[in-house]
Amino acid sequence: MSEIKTNIGSGLDGDYRKDLNGNFIIIKANEGGLKKNVTTLKNDIDTLKKDHKTILEKLEDVKKLEKANADRLDQQHLNMEQLVTILHDNFEVSIGWDGDNIVLEREV
Repeated sequence: MSEIKTNIGSGLDGDYRKDLNGNFIIIKANEGGLKKNVTTLKNDIDTLKKDHKTILEKLEDVKKLEKANADRLDQQHLNMEQLVTILHDNFEVSIGWDGDNIVLEREV
């Protein structure tokens, strides 16, 4: 390794050595900025991971609410069907239930 350094060093005149040293100085100066960028990117990724987790948790909450609403709607339909049946059978009201709606029964 020292032989390579010696050969490179002896093969360069003063100006080339300055240019080479200048390039290393620029690289060294940019290294700090690159480290800062990597840290910023890491922080951004961590934030995105947290946001993703939060979104998934909220999605689970929405699914639970949707299921609860569907269950309530099913119960409401059952209640309506029972009311329609009671009105039709006991009070001779000409209505029926089509599964979703109360339907008036009329003779044509």
